[in-house]
Amino acid sequence: GLSLSLSYSHFDINYSGENYKSDNILVTSDYKFDNSFNSGDVIGVEYLNTDKNRPPTEETTLYSNNFYNMINGEGAHVYYTNVISANQLIRFGHFSYQTKGSSELFLVDLKTHDEASYIRWKVFF
Repeated sequence: GLSLSLSYSHFDINYSGENYKSDNILVTSDYKFDNSFNSGDVIGVEYLNTDKNRPPTEETTLYSNNFYNMINGEGAHVYYTNVISANQLIRFGHFSYQTKGSSELFLVDLKTHDEASYIRWKVFF
């Protein structure tokens, strides 16, 4: 029931005649229970680290924050997914992350610390 993954992204950017490089990682681990009490439920944790030259994205996510789109930051996401039935589940999660600011490339100079908790109910038709 244990799953591990590592995602790495690298960008070579030419912006106004200057060359920049960007290296970012996302590490994910989750465990799917197979006992009689909570069979099929999943508990997981993610760690994300991005650098100051990560290109901004215009993606829309289903989350209450920009954890997956952050620039020059690091943080964690923990969650528990409860399988209610074959066509519905509920997830409880929490994000905690900070950005370091001071990006020359995109002129971002904010340092932040963000936290968000959520409950998501999915129904499949």
